[in-house]
Amino acid sequence: MITLPLALLFYELFIVKEGIKESVYRALRFLPAFFLLTLVYIIWRKALFGGPAVLYYHRPFLWNFFTQLKVAAFYIKLFFMPGDLCLARDFPIAASFLETGVIFSFLLLASLIIISILSSRHYKVIALGLAWYLISLLPIAFMSSFYLVASEHHAYLPAIGLIIVLAYLNYRIFNSKNLK
Repeated sequence: MITLPLALLFYELFIVKEGIKESVYRALRFLPAFFLLTLVYIIWRKALFGGPAVLYYHRPFLWNFFTQLKVAAFYIKLFFMPGDLCLARDFPIAASFLETGVIFSFLLLASLIIISILSSRHYKVIALGLAWYLISLLPIAFMSSFYLVASEHHAYLPAIGLIIVLAYLNYRIFNSKNLK
């Protein structure tokens, strides 16, 4: 419930053909309602269940950050090659930035951020899709108390951003060839 308002804000900024000031003003009108709904949900869940139903495991923040970099890249791989799916994946914890998988994942995610920023002027749909993917991963990436660091259901909402990018690229390719 936290990522939807941010995704809608990016939609307002990237897609809607108005000035930035008008888009931000319109977005700020509905953002308090989303945050109020989130607060009501958290209070309701706490009252009914006594808190989140999550297995807690404490690990250092940097270990979790490095691991979630690898997990975000793993979700992209899983999106394009969905083999070996399972409910609870045993994912190795990364303790150093110098691990090969962490460096590769950092470069991949940094390139997605750069592509999103550079494409925001002419290819707004691509920027929106990449921003959707990255924003949707933020709540999971910074919750270091999860015992399971990689679960396929965490990638469902971010996958919508990748689907937006692929659908737009498919449209551009087949529209440019005038195939009917």
